[in-house]
Order: sequence, then structure tokens, then C-alpha cells
Amino acid sequence: LSDLYFTDAKNGWIAGDMGAILHTNDGGKTWKHQRGGPTRLAGGDNVLLGLHFADNQLGWAVGEFGTIWHTKNGGSTWALQSSPSYLLYDIYFVNNKVGYAVGDRGEIRSTSDGGQHWQSHDSGTMECFGSTHFINDKIGWAVAEWGTIVHTSNSGRTWSQQRSDTEKNLLGIFFVDERQGWVIGHSGEILHTANGGRTWKKQPSDTNRHLFGIHFIDAQTGWVVGQGGVILHTQNGGKKWHIREDLGEVWLSGVYFTDRFNGWIVGVGGLIMHTTEGGKTWRRQKSY
Repeated sequence: LSDLYFTDAKNGWIAGDMGAILHTNDGGKTWKHQRGGPTRLAGGDNVLLGLHFADNQLGWAVGEFGTIWHTKNGGSTWALQSSPSYLLYDIYFVNNKVGYAVGDRGEIRSTSDGGQHWQSHDSGTMECFGSTHFINDKIGWAVAEWGTIVHTSNSGRTWSQQRSDTEKNLLGIFFVDERQGWVIGHSGEILHTANGGRTWKKQPSDTNRHLFGIHFIDAQTGWVVGQGGVILHTQNGGKKWHIREDLGEVWLSGVYFTDRFNGWIVGVGGLIMHTTEGGKTWRRQKSY
């Protein structure tokens, strides 16, 4: 399982291998397949890597071969919105009309009509994008290999590179407002900006594991997950990250919190973990 998104404390979706999309409407007590998944043979469907919902009804998922799936009814049915192209890693919708998808070979696409039409943009790089985040329909960022961070302030029409001072592959990004944001990547890399990315500074993570998932609920409180079961948590905007590695050698790919207590982590092998106490303890939820 690769990515997850919650619209409220009860309703969440997870995307993963074999085109799987899972949904819960009871805070994860039960997860049901909406499409794809273990019932199919391996290789039967494209791997899905990114997922985002504009509200409880409208959602999108992206993955291999430029796949974009869309639902208008909370995932009861999913329809393809794309023609085959490069792998897409992440998708972000600002509202029910405006969305952005990023992926391989510097691919950045946008839609202004809920995905009926997708337009490609010149990102200024051929590196593979791993993640994108927008705080409104004009202002957003995307991160890629070799320390690449690009920024737009005009709805993706033009993109400019921001100086990251790292050559590590960057895999995740999260902003809480126009100024405060974090980037994560290979070998425990965490970068922070307080000025919209004009300057990025390293934050000590005390791990050299690759980091894949990041989520903040405000400018102080955030979580990061990665390889080797690593879970990082901060309560002061990342000045200090507390590390936990007690889940064992599992590959954690995504994290999402609906408030400071209730959160979920997803990982390889159908792993879904849930906490009701801000990550002090984690319990496994069934994913079939």
C-alpha cells in the first residue's frame, strides 16, 4: 500500500499495488476493496502510487503508465481519465476542479475541470518527481531526484527551481501555509523552509533510512515515516524529531492524521496501522 487520504475522521481511502483502492467509512475498523487488489492475479492491474480527495465524493488516484482513476461517488465506481504516458507518482487537488499530478521524466500536469482535460507543463527538469503539494490553486511545489525542488505561483504555468543544497532524492513534501513547509527524502533527509522555499535548511532526523511519507496538522505537529519501520514525530516544527523504530523491518510509505491523536500509516504487504493517541501506540487494522 502506497498512499492514503482522509476527508474526515471516519472516511479514508488507500491506494496500492495491483490497482487496489481501499475505503473505510468507520475510521478504519473495516477496510473494503473498491477496486483491484489481492483478488486479481499479480500484474493484473497498474500499481497506484498517489491518491487525493477533494471531498467525500470526488477523488483521484495515479500510478504506472500515467494512469489516472477518478470517482464521483466516494469510490463506489472508478473511471479512467488518462491516456497512457509516464509513471505518475503523486496527485493533489486544491478543490473539485483544480488539480496537479507529477511523475517520471519531469512530468507535471494540471487540470482546471476536474480532470476531464489534463495539460502538461515544462517543469525545467527531467528528474523523476516523487511528490507535490499546493496550498491554493496558484501556489505549489514539487520535489524530485537530485535535490530538485520546483515552485509555481501561477497555477503551474511556469516552474522555477529552488535551491535545496542537497543531492539526495526527495520523495515527500508538505506545506501548512504559504511560508512553512518540509521536504523529506533519501538517507534521512529532512529540509524545512519558513519563507516559501526561498531558503531551505536541514533538520536533524537522527536516521539514515529513506523517508517516504509526511503529514503535518499544524506548523508545530507532524509525522514522517520510512524504511525500516521508522516513524518520526515533532511537536516543534521539526527543530527536534523523535524517532521510533519498534515496528520492525517494515517499509512504511504513507502517513495521515485527522487531528493530533488519530492517525494512520500504510506500508508494503498490505500494512495499515492506526493510532488514537498521537502515535504513542499503533495497532494493526485489517486490509482485506
